[in-house]
Amino acid sequence: MVIDNKIKEMQENAIEMGAYYYKGFGNTIQGILANAELYLMEERKEKLVRSSYEWFNEIEELYKKIPFENLHGRAEYYPLFVVNRMIPKFREAMDQVFQNNQKDHLRNLETEARTIVEVGRLYWDSFMSLCRQIRCFPEAKDFRVKIVDYQNNTFYF
Repeated sequence: MVIDNKIKEMQENAIEMGAYYYKGFGNTIQGILANAELYLMEERKEKLVRSSYEWFNEIEELYKKIPFENLHGRAEYYPLFVVNRMIPKFREAMDQVFQNNQKDHLRNLETEARTIVEVGRLYWDSFMSLCRQIRCFPEAKDFRVKIVDYQNNTFYF
């Protein structure tokens, strides 16, 4: 029974981690970065700005729903805390590019984008590691967590 309880606890944690995982996070951040680069070169700027802020708002809204007060002391969730702290910095870098229309601000946005994606990857790595650990138990070999991505596609990890 101890192993069954351990597996159940691990599965619950994996499901909770999956609930906070934004599949497509890196793609979204890279899309904003690509829009910023195009913004500085093109005349069709309104659509680039609008879509970039819409994408950013989706990320921001997801992070507002994460119950950080319940995740303290749980190391696998620490990347979420870091990304949450970085979101305003990323927004600030976006504003510098899109409001000031200056190419020198693009480098700051690129740096923020790389950093935020790498920290997000740490969360993904922890999530996938936990799922692999769960599936090491014969009775949980088929365990999967359902995740719906930013385009409403369903995946099972």
